[in-house]
Amino acid sequence: MVRDRAKTNQMARGPGRRGERGQALMEFALLAPLVFLFLFLVVDLGIAINRSIVISHAAREAARSGAVGAEEADIVQEAIDQSQGLLADHETDPDVDIAVSWADGPDSNTGAGDPGDAVQVKISYQYDLWSVKMPFFGLALDVGFPLTSCADMRQEMGSTPTTEGDICH
Repeated sequence: MVRDRAKTNQMARGPGRRGERGQALMEFALLAPLVFLFLFLVVDLGIAINRSIVISHAAREAARSGAVGAEEADIVQEAIDQSQGLLADHETDPDVDIAVSWADGPDSNTGAGDPGDAVQVKISYQYDLWSVKMPFFGLALDVGFPLTSCADMRQEMGSTPTTEGDICH
């Protein structure tokens, strides 16, 4: 009777199915790294988009600070404060740059820093993808791309410019 049951189970699986027991496991083992890499890349792209939005927000807020009369050091500090910690190491990190400039507007005066002139803040940040740094198939890549945002606002109050020129266009 036990023999008949074993024979029935073998017949239910069908002929030739005996050698395919590990096929699903092998398919999973081959495809799982690619699926996980894809998932990590999607998450990594979401983080990159978030960082881009944070950089844009920090540039706008810093330019707004300059538009109401802040000096360059205060403008840079506003960018750092609004960056959620991304720009905290801007003095030592070569991948982070905060530039502030004043541009003379279409008015009768000849210098920048007067009401109606533009204050510009440009922030550059290098984002490195962490998902491709993981060693899949013995391959670890160092891939990244720059995130740059520039904000330009008209000054409402005068200030003393330290750097003149158009850095946004």
